[in-house]
Amino acid sequence: MNETHEVIYKKDGGIASIILNRPEAMNAMNLTMRDELGVCFEQLRFDERVRAVVITGAGKAFCAGGDVNDFNGAAAEDLHDLIRFRSHRWFQSLWNLPQPTVAAVNGTAAGGGASLKAVLLSVKLIRSGFFDALVTAPVSKEAWALAGAPAPAHTDLFRLLEKREPLMLFSRGRVNAALVTEHVPLKELSSRLTVKLVKEKARLFNSALKALGRKEPLIALCALNPHAGDGGVIGGE
Repeated sequence: MNETHEVIYKKDGGIASIILNRPEAMNAMNLTMRDELGVCFEQLRFDERVRAVVITGAGKAFCAGGDVNDFNGAAAEDLHDLIRFRSHRWFQSLWNLPQPTVAAVNGTAAGGGASLKAVLLSVKLIRSGFFDALVTAPVSKEAWALAGAPAPAHTDLFRLLEKREPLMLFSRGRVNAALVTEHVPLKELSSRLTVKLVKEKARLFNSALKALGRKEPLIALCALNPHAGDGGVIGGE
């Protein structure tokens, strides 16, 4: 068995096992782990005694994705080289393996760290002026939580990073809808709703509708309780 700092490599007959060894971080891949994986794969590539490779993770998780802490403080112009030539170099070594490779996945296989890193990197590049806008797809909230994300999803992350209120807006032809809250459990909803928040979201929605071509937007507000509480008979939230 060969145990390095972040990777455990051992052989049993013709089977080689590679164990991602950062259980305290759910085996999130930092640059050290990526470097060590590249070394292991290059050794395996020329080892004719190894007939198959198994990759697994120590502890309760296989891998939470990329460790974004490695990219904190890096200048935008350095990120491309850092990701392409160091962060992703081990992919090529894995691709070049002649042996069949099996991932023994323990825990959720969702790639939360990778998607979180992509969003954070995009925000950084926008702030630097490299891009003008960010287009996202839905993310797995469970995967982000496993990766140690500071927020449940990207809308909440934007609020945290920008220190201002975002607006989640859905637009389909003449039908447009916006949310006052996002990703809030039902039992907490009434305590999160305030007159100030509703007004702020309405102002954001009004501006967005004007940008979509509506000269004088008319906004209808959906009530929390059935029949808008009906004078307090069905709740006063």
